[in-house]
Amino acid sequence: MKESKTCIQTQNLCKTYYSQEKGVHVIRNLDMEVYKSDFTVIMGASGSGKTTLLYLLSGLDEATSGDVVYDDVKINDMKMKQLVEFRRKKIGYIFQGINLVPYLSLLENVSVIGKLITKNSKEVVEKSKKLLCDFDLEDELHRLPSEVSGGQQQRVAVARAMINDCQILFADEPTGALNTSQGKKMLDIMSEINKDGKSIVMVTHDLKAACRGNRILYLKDGKVHGELSLDAYDEKDLDEREQVVYNFLRKRGW
Repeated sequence: MKESKTCIQTQNLCKTYYSQEKGVHVIRNLDMEVYKSDFTVIMGASGSGKTTLLYLLSGLDEATSGDVVYDDVKINDMKMKQLVEFRRKKIGYIFQGINLVPYLSLLENVSVIGKLITKNSKEVVEKSKKLLCDFDLEDELHRLPSEVSGGQQQRVAVARAMINDCQILFADEPTGALNTSQGKKMLDIMSEINKDGKSIVMVTHDLKAACRGNRILYLKDGKVHGELSLDAYDEKDLDEREQVVYNFLRKRGW
C-alpha cells in the first residue's frame, strides 16, 4: 500500500516570512506525502509556495511550525550537525540557478561534493568522471562553467546532485533556462534516474516537464488543491498524457 512506501510526510507544515513586522504565510498547515520511487511534480501559479515547499521538504529551510518527517524521523528536530549529515547523504538538489562554482572545473564542481562524504579522493574523482561521461560531458571535464553551454551546465548540476547516491532528488525548475532540445535531454536523464528507483520531487511550470511525473500536486495559497495520478511515463503516449495533465491544470485555474 502507499502508506508503506511513504518516504517524506508533512504534518501541519507552515512557513511564514516576516517583513517590517508583517507576516506573509507561504505554506499553510500543509499535510502531504512523498512516496518512494515516485516522480512527484509540484505545480502552481507564481507565488503559490512551490520553491519554499521544496526547500522545507529537503531540509534546506526551517519551518515556522509543523513537521517534516523523513522515514519516521522529524527533520526539524535534528541538530545542525545531524541535518547537514542528512542532506549530504540522503538529499540531492538541482537549484533553479544551477549554482556551479565559477572557478572550479566541471569535474571539480562534482567531485568537491563527493569529498564531503568520503576521504577516498581517487574514488570520488573516478565516480565523478563516470557520471559526467554518462551525461555526454567526457570532453568537457576540465572546462570551467563559463566555457560550456547552459545545457551542459545543467547536466553538471544533475551529476553534482547524484554524486552521493542520494535517495531523493529535488529539482527546482530544472528546464527553466534550457531550450526545447536541452530541456528534453535533461528530462530524459531525470526519467532514467527515476527508473533506477530514485525518488524525484520536481517543481516546474512547464507542461511537458510535468508529464514526466506519475503524480502531480497542484499548490495554491500554500496548500495542495488537487492531485493527479498517472501511469509511468511513456513517450509514445505523450500527446494523450499532455491533454490529461492540461485538463487537470486548467480546472485549477492554471
